[in-house]
Amino acid sequence: MASRNLAHCVQLMLFWWGIVVGAVSVGAAVYLGGSLLLRLRSALRSSATVQPVFSDSSGKSIWVASRYLGDRFLRLVTWNQRRSGTTLLARAGLEHFSVGQLYLAKLFLGIIAALVVAVVQSVVWRQLFDWGWGNGVLFFLSGYLGYSYPNAAALARVRRRQSSILNDLPALLDLIVLGLESGQNLQASLQLALRYSRPGPLHSEWTRVLLDIRSGQPRSHALAQLSARVNLPAVRQLVSALRQAERTGFSVAPIIRNFSDQQRRERLMAVEKLAMQAPIKMLFPLALCIFPCTFLVLGIPVAIQLVGLQ
Repeated sequence: MASRNLAHCVQLMLFWWGIVVGAVSVGAAVYLGGSLLLRLRSALRSSATVQPVFSDSSGKSIWVASRYLGDRFLRLVTWNQRRSGTTLLARAGLEHFSVGQLYLAKLFLGIIAALVVAVVQSVVWRQLFDWGWGNGVLFFLSGYLGYSYPNAAALARVRRRQSSILNDLPALLDLIVLGLESGQNLQASLQLALRYSRPGPLHSEWTRVLLDIRSGQPRSHALAQLSARVNLPAVRQLVSALRQAERTGFSVAPIIRNFSDQQRRERLMAVEKLAMQAPIKMLFPLALCIFPCTFLVLGIPVAIQLVGLQ
């Protein structure tokens, strides 16, 4: 009897303790959420210095909100992660995004992916509260994939930009050589070449170099920043040759012309390499798809006849 009364008292105490903890948690959530909304509203009102990505007001509000929340979330990011995130955004051409926005998007997509998997499991398999090893691994794997997606998308954008830069580099260098041989200096030749070249990542990067030079930066420093942003061996070699020619006083036109011819030869060799790899790559679908289907078509009638004879 005494043990039953003691158990009843313990259950009653745990019940009231749960109510108190729940009330405190709800109050803290309401307080923190309200203060965050008030600060966010003040940030939206004082967003004159923030560069909007979208033209409409709703897009600007989303941009400012993500910027504000990203700055708050940036306190949890280490300095190494900040440096790597800044480098990744610069090479992807997304410097108007902050590192806080990048990691906020990673966290948001990770949570969304995990919740989607949990909802699908609860609706399809009815196993939301019956976690096994397989379900738990799938839950955390989906969260990790969602968390890693922004980095993967940024790296894919970096590869596309680098491929476009390598394709457009020889034509732009030829235009620069034409300007230099006509008697113009490097800056005027570059400006003329950008006027008649097609828009793209290379066009935007060299335009930024011109803007940096006009803003007062030394040309060697602007070229070094270009090399760091693009992160391509060809661009690094070009920048190194231009900086060396600037220090020694050599003519820039022969250097750029020889470099343009070299880039064309390397591009032709890369295309020939891909053409030689094509027959080898075609063997994989041939061995995995066509050969098994051929064996099935030839073997099934024989198997049916053998079964009929037995």
